[in-house]
Amino acid sequence: MAPKQIKYKCCKNCKHIYKDKNQCPLCKSSQSSNIWRGEIFVFDQTKSQIASKLGYNDNGRFALKVK
Repeated sequence: MAPKQIKYKCCKNCKHIYKDKNQCPLCKSSQSSNIWRGEIFVFDQTKSQIASKLGYNDNGRFALKVK
């Protein structure tokens, strides 16, 4: 038996990548996509210059572009 693959979604509103759920855990939006390009992992948004330039205000896994 093959192991179950975890499916991820990307929020179209805040670009947060999360496990297959009905809504985004950060912004509570239900608009999501299975297609995105590029990823950035933010570990400490207060010290990250890239996160501040891209507008990511939380820690986590984010997409650079969402379709």
